[in-house]
Order: sequence, then structure tokens, then C-alpha cells
Amino acid sequence: MVAVVRSIDIVPAPSSIPAISSAPAIDDIQQEIVDEFTAIDDALSEYELLLQYAASLPKMDAEAMGASHLVDGCQSKVWLKLERQGTRLSIEAESDTLIIRGILCLLIKVLDKQPCAEIAKCNLFFLEKTNLLITFDDTRAAGIKAIERTIKKYCSSPDEI
Repeated sequence: MVAVVRSIDIVPAPSSIPAISSAPAIDDIQQEIVDEFTAIDDALSEYELLLQYAASLPKMDAEAMGASHLVDGCQSKVWLKLERQGTRLSIEAESDTLIIRGILCLLIKVLDKQPCAEIAKCNLFFLEKTNLLITFDDTRAAGIKAIERTIKKYCSSPDEI
């Protein structure tokens, strides 16, 4: 009689498998943006890069540009469509100002598809480290902070805003 021995792969229990993130870390993406902008030698070229980002931001549907998505506290008109996809955030954004469209595009690059829990507690440092806010007056800078607060409030709240 011949005994047949089968090889069995031992698979670790699910709790011992490290979580794999499907999106790069928020801080890593921010640092990439900082590196991209700080590698540029002059303010005009930084401005041109920001305008390129603005041009790459997809247009928001007219239906989504209603009063319910308008961000309070911005000098420009800014619309944010925030949705949860499981535990992650999906962002669509629009503005009537090119420079703000560029900032929105960068915010989407950093925050879209990230876990809401991480967004709620993250430090958004890329705008200050790239010096993009230097040319903004206090009112416009406050508008950028209003956008950030709106996103973080949405991610912190169990209910949609």
C-alpha cells in the first residue's frame, strides 16, 4: 500500500495579514507635490504648472453645481461633491476661478479615494510648503481653509453634509 501525502499551504489567519492600502499615503502624495513645485526655479513657472493642473480638472456636471454643493466662506465660487465609497472619499470639485481650480485639482490628487478616517485627521501641508498660498490675500486663503474644513467635516461625520 502506498501512502499519498499532499502538500498543504498554510495561509495565515485574516487578522494576521497586513492591510494593503489601495492608495498611496496622503503624506507621500503631498510630498510629491511639494517636490514637483519646489523643483521649479521661478514663480511664473509654478503659476503655469498650477494652471496646467486647473486645465486637467474634469468639469463637474451642471446638476452637481447647485447650492447644496457650494462651499461657504470662499471668495470664488467653489462646489464640492463629496461621497463615501465604503470607507473612502470620492471628490468632485469645480470653481469659477482658474487658480482655485488648480488648487482643487491638487486637493483631489491628495485626498480622492483616501480613507475618510485618515483625511479627518491629516495635516494638509503641501500648500504651505509649495508657497502656493503666498500670493493669496487673507480672504482667498480663508476660502482655501473653508474647503479643507468642509472636506474634513464630511469625513469626520457619520452622516453626509
